[in-house]
Amino acid sequence: ISKDLANKPIRETSQDITLPLCWQGPKAFTSFSDVKNYFKSFTLDFKSSRKARLEIPPENYLIIT
Repeated sequence: ISKDLANKPIRETSQDITLPLCWQGPKAFTSFSDVKNYFKSFTLDFKSSRKARLEIPPENYLIIT
C-alpha cells in the first residue's frame, strides 16, 4: 500500500493513536468516495481452486475517523 501511495498527496500519520496505521490526505476525508482516488481494491486469489477470487474494495478495509 505504501508503494502505491508514494506518488500521491497522502502521507502516513500518527495523529490517530487508536489505529496501528493511519493516512492523512491534503484535506480531511469525510466519505469513502474521497479515498477511492487513493486506494485500490485488494484481490485475494486462492490457489486451491481455479476460480476462487475475493475482491475487497477500500470501503471494506478502511476506517474513516
